[in-house]
Amino acid sequence: MFTSISWQQYLQAIAILTSAYYTAVILLYFRVELFAILHRIKNGKPFHESHSQKKEVLGTIAQDQHEHSFNAEELEFSSREPNQLIDETH
Repeated sequence: MFTSISWQQYLQAIAILTSAYYTAVILLYFRVELFAILHRIKNGKPFHESHSQKKEVLGTIAQDQHEHSFNAEELEFSSREPNQLIDETH
């Protein structure tokens, strides 16, 4: 087999190939975002400023026109036991 290649050389080759692969993927798929980040750094603006604005994906929350609220005194609860209620319904 490969007796002339040491483990250190093998691992170095794997590290170089892996880093080249991920560099290519980043440049191909995230090219626009990468250039935007580099452009902001070149102009002296921090990167986090562009992401500080909240983007509303679904829009604003509409308030319910028929919303009702009750005070604790207005709530009524039954004083009967649960078994008594079942017997009365049958």
